[in-house]
Amino acid sequence: MENSELRELQLEELKILEEFIRICEKHRYRYYMLGGTLLGAIRHKGFIPWDDDVDMTMPRSDYEKLLKLPESEYNSEFKLVTYENNEKYRYPWARIESENIKIINHSANIPREENAWIDIIPLDGFPDSKVKKFFHKIHLSFWWDLNQIVQYDELVDQKRRRSFLGKIAVKIAGAFKWIGKIIGYKTCLTHLNKILMKYPYDMESKEIINFLAAFGFDEVFTRESFAESDLYEFEGRKIKGPKGYDSVLKRIYGNYMELPPLDQRNKHHAEIVKSKENKMINFTVGPVQCNEEILELGREQIPYFRTQEFSEIMLENENLMKKFAYASDDSKVVFITGSGTASMEATVINTLNKEDKALIINGGSFGERFVKLCEIHEIPYTEIKLEKGKSLTREELYQFDGRGYTALLINVHETSTGVLYDINMISEFCKKNKIFLITDCISEFIADEFNMKELEADIMITGSQKALACPPGVSIIILSKRAIDRVYSNNPKTMYLDLKEALENQKRGQTPFTPAVGILRQINLRLKQIEENGGIEVEREKIKEIANHFRSKIKDEKLPLEFTSESMSNAVTALHPINVSAYDVFLILKNEYNIWICPNGGDLKDKIFRVGHIGNLSISDNDKLIEAFKDMQKRRML
Repeated sequence: MENSELRELQLEELKILEEFIRICEKHRYRYYMLGGTLLGAIRHKGFIPWDDDVDMTMPRSDYEKLLKLPESEYNSEFKLVTYENNEKYRYPWARIESENIKIINHSANIPREENAWIDIIPLDGFPDSKVKKFFHKIHLSFWWDLNQIVQYDELVDQKRRRSFLGKIAVKIAGAFKWIGKIIGYKTCLTHLNKILMKYPYDMESKEIINFLAAFGFDEVFTRESFAESDLYEFEGRKIKGPKGYDSVLKRIYGNYMELPPLDQRNKHHAEIVKSKENKMINFTVGPVQCNEEILELGREQIPYFRTQEFSEIMLENENLMKKFAYASDDSKVVFITGSGTASMEATVINTLNKEDKALIINGGSFGERFVKLCEIHEIPYTEIKLEKGKSLTREELYQFDGRGYTALLINVHETSTGVLYDINMISEFCKKNKIFLITDCISEFIADEFNMKELEADIMITGSQKALACPPGVSIIILSKRAIDRVYSNNPKTMYLDLKEALENQKRGQTPFTPAVGILRQINLRLKQIEENGGIEVEREKIKEIANHFRSKIKDEKLPLEFTSESMSNAVTALHPINVSAYDVFLILKNEYNIWICPNGGDLKDKIFRVGHIGNLSISDNDKLIEAFKDMQKRRML
């Protein structure tokens, strides 16, 4: 079982455990953690990291009362199961199950599908007399071993480590499994419980036994150990266990605080096969989650593209992109098969040259990318280097007013830190100084307001894998008339990224080279979905609602996370965890909760992670992430 699946199962078991405790507290039933659950509470303050079940025990008199409660006592998603009320259940103790998760248990010859569960095992009395103990043990051992033979294929774990004699015993048991056709399993289980009930838990004896648990006669404890209960931390909760836990755990495990060798860490042979929550949730800022229609289109065979049909798709893509960017009628669109950086480079080498004097806003790793591109292609530049998470102020910008700059390059949304720059202020500055304005809107497009015509932006760059919510692989450049003129007057040393060729081919709905045909078809479908659902404003409001809901929950739950951006985009929230490494938060969510957030690199790796709000996400997805944060906080991982 993968770590994310194991954690998913553990979280479901915690819900079942909370239901069990609710019922016990309501009816004043006695209960205790025992076995691996008690060990986990004492040694790990939660689950043993590789353990996938919960062991609870109750005095027999309270256990029998629990069995008699009507189903209506339980919340609808939980059910108490015994061998008497479920033909498929073959154990002598009870379970409380949840159908939210189903697993395949491979611990015996015949794999079986089971619901997520916690075990409820009765505690019974144990006689003081040596003679009575002797016969009691023989009686119990006979029916226990007979049950193992009768249910050999259903119960015996042949993968388990055994001694030489143990292996021989298993072989012998297998040879006699035909007895099961004569003696039913219910006969064995009923006799086991009747024999155990011969000595009531509440009788006056020095010892008690948890015989039906994993270790049988090694789970004979002093009554004094269970005379009182105490509360122990388990996964951020306080749960009852025996006050004499030390003697109990020593009896079962010996030196219980010492971790066993790696090859002896008992992982159960199970896998999750069905879960109501079994999908990965992607909160990264690219690639983002696609909706089902986009995924379904991606499963189709890729058609040949030098056709009229494909040309019509490309021309429709161009018209819808211009519409959603509010571009002027005389602007043009090119589609580059390559990442957003490919279009950033194409823009720099096709519209700028050594005669330009560029001003670059550098507030993070993507601003730094424009700096490197200008360095590589020998474009003279000045950078305004901002502190991480800080927005560009009017004072910082206007110190370059009237100083002969010909171009300004900006990532409208600096995704690495979550800062959304004031594009209206930057536009005014460029208009005043007649500056050629290049805008990287890769993560900003659709999520935030951007009117290319009103801003007089000359270049707008975006990508397929952001708010367009398609697979990565295509980036898009929208060029104003002034940008097109620059392209045709420049002669960059490039073949693949020559925008003159791209513009000429796009006139007929084609590309100079073989494009990412499948992704371009998905972009077409996605653009039409946005149009049919009310347009870009409706899509933006949906993203904004999800972003605002997430941010309010962070505040309301008082989680130890700080917002790092002075001016946030609707597309993403950048967060600084106060107590732990940001990268560790990313790893734990990915490995244990099946949730992906966006890590950072470089000097921000341990300081900031990002949560995206674009793509096929919902408010309920937000709630799952918040619950994961709360659970991590209880486990002291946040």
